[in-house]
Amino acid sequence: MAMSKYKIFRKDYESLKDYQLAYGKVYRETNRQQMNNRQKELRKNNPEKLKAYNKKAYNKNREKILFYNREFYKANKEEVQAKNRAYLEANKERIYAHNKRYKEKNAEKIKADHKKYRENNRGVFRAIQAKRRAINLQATPAWVNLEAIKEIYVQCPKGYHVDHIVPLQGKNVCGFHVENNLQYLKTEENIRKGNR
Repeated sequence: MAMSKYKIFRKDYESLKDYQLAYGKVYRETNRQQMNNRQKELRKNNPEKLKAYNKKAYNKNREKILFYNREFYKANKEEVQAKNRAYLEANKERIYAHNKRYKEKNAEKIKADHKKYRENNRGVFRAIQAKRRAINLQATPAWVNLEAIKEIYVQCPKGYHVDHIVPLQGKNVCGFHVENNLQYLKTEENIRKGNR
C-alpha cells in the first residue's frame, strides 16, 4: 500500500467524499502559507479576471450572502459596529475623498435615486418631516411611541394628509406630536383647516 504524505488513508473512511474532505483539510492546514502566497499572486496578476469571477459568484449566491450577512450582523452587532467605527476613524480622509469623487461623478444618478426613493417612501419622509417640526416646537414628549407615529404616516392614503387634531401651534392651546393626536384629512380639507 502506498504511503500517504499526510497520513490520511482511503481505507479509514466510509466514502470517497469523506476521505477527500479530510485530505483537503490536512492539505490546507499543512500548506496554508504557500496557498495564501499563491492566492495573493493570482489576485495581483489577474485583477479583472478576479473581479468578474467575484461578481458572477455574488450574483449566483446573492440571497445566501445577504442572509448570512444579516445573521452575522445580528449575532455580532457590537463587534461589527466597533470595527466599522475604527475603520472609519483610521480612514476618514480617504473615505471623504472617495465619496466626494463618487458624488461628483454620479450626481445625476444620485439625484434620480433619491427622487425615486422619496416617491416610493412618501410616508417615511412625511414622518421624518413631521418629527423634525415637532422637535423644533418641543411638542414630542419623551414617552411618545415613535414607531406608531411612523406607521400612521406610512399608511396615509393617497390624497390625504396626516393632521394634528390639536395643532402644535394653536392660539389657545398647543397639542403634542403623539399618535392619538393624529388623523387623516383630505388634502384640500387640511389646507383649508390651516392651524385650527
